Amino acid sequence: MRYGRKIDGERVLWLVRFLETWCSDADFDHRINSFISKINAGDLSEDNKEFFSELYTSMEKLSPKLKVMLRSAVPAKMSEKIKLQEDELIAISGELMAEKKFKELVLEFLKLPALSENGKEGFLTVLDSYRLNDFAQYREFVLNQLHVVASLKKDYEISTNSSLIVFNLHTCTTLIELGFSNNNISPADVLDVFIYCIGIYGKYKIEEPERKLISIGLMMLLLLKQYNGCKRVFDEVNSVDLKELCKAIYYANVYFTQGPESDEFKRIGDEMKESVMSIVFYVMKKQHEIAVKETL
Repeated sequence: MRYGRKIDGERVLWLVRFLETWCSDADFDHRINSFISKINAGDLSEDNKEFFSELYTSMEKLSPKLKVMLRSAVPAKMSEKIKLQEDELIAISGELMAEKKFKELVLEFLKLPALSENGKEGFLTVLDSYRLNDFAQYREFVLNQLHVVASLKKDYEISTNSSLIVFNLHTCTTLIELGFSNNNISPADVLDVFIYCIGIYGKYKIEEPERKLISIGLMMLLLLKQYNGCKRVFDEVNSVDLKELCKAIYYANVYFTQGPESDEFKRIGDEMKESVMSIVFYVMKKQHEIAVKETL
């Protein structure tokens, strides 16, 4: 057995050098796409699947798209051999989204532990497109991927995994938008994840992508009249001054919970009050539209 493995290893190395030397890009792409199709169709024996997975994942001549497709098709231990950089993933996101390969893209972004601000924006574009193009599949996928709150809080690695936190923030905004309609996840648990992820980022740096997600989540809470939940988020995030970061939304919640005549609401200046009231009127309008739809 050990001798056989050594021979296979030498055979793989020889074939890698041969294919990379003599195959054109078109032929190379055709071979790998054919291999992936056969894997997906179940047309390969386990031995052939393992051998060719070893062969193609050893190639250096792989386009970013082929990297994504191979990594999603071959066994996990072999997919780790293929290194995909953030800029490569962003570059091919548009093409893969056009082919409706949203799940593959999301899984690849989740494998990148540290995203730049550009990377976060790219990831959010993929998640938003996934939700827009196939909401039923997106909803099922994110609910299956969302970390259980109890284990999430014990997982140290999440504190350095920006892609996972962006994903969980995005998932929380979706669940809030749905009105906490999943029976397996309570509203309190959704808020736990939301608060936890904001708090983790607050220890480092909240950039524009995170600020947008946080604002969307807070606005959704207002639209659903979850004023106490909104207040809880502001009260329990301690690592960042969320009241300053989302000041207009904070005072809009004060308007709904304490009223415009409350001392806290009266303390805001005229310029800020204009921004706050625009949010208040927007929320009231949307709440009315929701109420009308529910009566139809």
